[in-house]
Amino acid sequence: MLRAQPSLVPCLGLVLAGCFCGCSKTGEDVSAPAVSGGDAASRSASDRGRSLDAVPMPRGDREALRDLVLAEKYASVDPAVDGWNSEVQNGLISARLHELGEIWGREQVGEHSLTTSSAFTELEKLCSKDFECSRLREVDATLVYEDEGIVVHSGASTPETSAEQAERIYRGVPGLAGALRDLRAPYSSGAELHVKFKVFEVSSEGVDLRAQALFQGDGPSDTSAIQQSSTWSLLFDASDRERPKLKEISISRYTENRSHRGLFFEDCTESVFAGSEVYSKHLGVHVENWLGGIQGMVFGSLLGHQGIAIGDVDGDGLEDVYVCQAGGLPNRLFIQNLDGTVRDASASAGVDFLDPSRGALLIDIDNDGDQDLLLATSAILILFENNGRAKFERRWLQPYAQLHSLAAADYDGDGDLDIYGCAYKIPDGSGVAPLPYHDANNGEPNVLLRNDSRGSHWVFTDVTLESGLDENNRRFSFAVSWEDFDNDGDLDLYVANDFGRNNLYEFENGRFRDIAGKAGVEDISAGMGVSWGDVDNDGWMDLHVSNMFSSAGNRIAYQRNFKSAADESTLSQFRRHARGNSLFSNSADGTFRDVSLEAGITMGRWAWSSKLCDLNNDTRQDILVANGLVTSDDPADL
Repeated sequence: MLRAQPSLVPCLGLVLAGCFCGCSKTGEDVSAPAVSGGDAASRSASDRGRSLDAVPMPRGDREALRDLVLAEKYASVDPAVDGWNSEVQNGLISARLHELGEIWGREQVGEHSLTTSSAFTELEKLCSKDFECSRLREVDATLVYEDEGIVVHSGASTPETSAEQAERIYRGVPGLAGALRDLRAPYSSGAELHVKFKVFEVSSEGVDLRAQALFQGDGPSDTSAIQQSSTWSLLFDASDRERPKLKEISISRYTENRSHRGLFFEDCTESVFAGSEVYSKHLGVHVENWLGGIQGMVFGSLLGHQGIAIGDVDGDGLEDVYVCQAGGLPNRLFIQNLDGTVRDASASAGVDFLDPSRGALLIDIDNDGDQDLLLATSAILILFENNGRAKFERRWLQPYAQLHSLAAADYDGDGDLDIYGCAYKIPDGSGVAPLPYHDANNGEPNVLLRNDSRGSHWVFTDVTLESGLDENNRRFSFAVSWEDFDNDGDLDLYVANDFGRNNLYEFENGRFRDIAGKAGVEDISAGMGVSWGDVDNDGWMDLHVSNMFSSAGNRIAYQRNFKSAADESTLSQFRRHARGNSLFSNSADGTFRDVSLEAGITMGRWAWSSKLCDLNNDTRQDILVANGLVTSDDPADL
């Protein structure tokens, strides 16, 4: 392994990239000496006597230039400056919906109750005198699922008909208050609810504004936890351009979930770490804490591209976890105790490396019955042998830069595990950008390493080219998963790519070929995660792909001034990029059917990864989606 080294690089592009966010992404490949294969290349945090000190960058012409670049970018933040009226309108509408959510979500006791004159006064500021709406909660929704723990009701999936509009029963300020009270009826009156609106469509109609927004509310009742979601169709009177007022609300796609056992999951992080300083002083500390103390080139990316690996490293029958970290912070190995707590064994195991680390696997490389460690850093791929007692020794390394996600399987059927690595070159100030944005094909190549080890002699051969996996192999690959999707007895491979189309490599007669287009699973989008599972229980594996749902993208990509010179095919690809997650049903004939919209799974927010799994032991595949982005105290932050 490489020991992280402080260094100064006399390159303006590198410095600018590091200054934009307090860290240098481009410096990841130059932050340490080249791999020599000697013992010095396997230094960990436990090998050194003290922590690295950050080397401050002097302010000068480089930072002055950075400030000019930032000033130009900040000037275009205001959508009114460059004619994006839809985003100006979205800001006004979102502000009104936020106010409405605050009124609805607060405790309904005393003066805050929706029956009081003070609440009516607040609502008068939000809606017009001729306001009207239908029910915001469908009391006649159909029961679609029920077991011991959870009950799900679902309402109409289409907007109101003209006849239904004529039967609206809520009118004026009292009507809005009544509709909000009815929507809140299943919750405890004293509970403070969580509510969120996402406006994904805006258009003008004379002085009025129309909008489509996703609504989600959740909180406790006296006996259960409840979540409501629906799509709101909104009409605003925008005669006051600074403060439009609600005229109409109708809903569709209403669902209401009740969990009789409370929340599905409970955050037990602090109890698992049992007061460990590793949590309180490292993992539990916001990433911004480290930016002023670790040089950007050492720290690496701020985007959280660090993975984890789970496996039993000490043979006690309990799963342990290896956690990759940004550069300058030691990777962590947590071994599980019998009582469910964990202890930090990073240093004693010899795996507390300081290199910016991305992907890791705990797998049995040498077929000796214990879990070895495979680790991808910013510069090298390295394998460690486990002695069965959580002591690791480096056995193999090669300079593969930019590898992120890893997957292991015996693709050639010779009895040992082979390795596939996804390369992802982070778009940054180095001038490397996905081209074109919606269908990029200028990334780093992924790699297939065949396990040719014999006994204690570990050997891995790069067979990417000869295996056929170099076809369409210059994408920005984020995730990979092996699966026998065609039930022919061998393993195929699906690769999810950011900024464009994905790959489905079918394995036949000893070679892979990309059939994603033919199979209907190219899924041109922001691919970041992949999971296989038999969703419809027909014996054929279906496919879920994590992408990016962007309400802003859905608004902007349908405006006339968006890519006005582009053809319809290009526009549709940009719009598809913001649609969200995808679910493909295996047709059992080598092709898949996109059932994303009918299954209602597209809105997974900014979805980094997903897992098809049975969460409630009912034998059906559920979907768990990990989403979000870098979070800070800035309320406008994603």
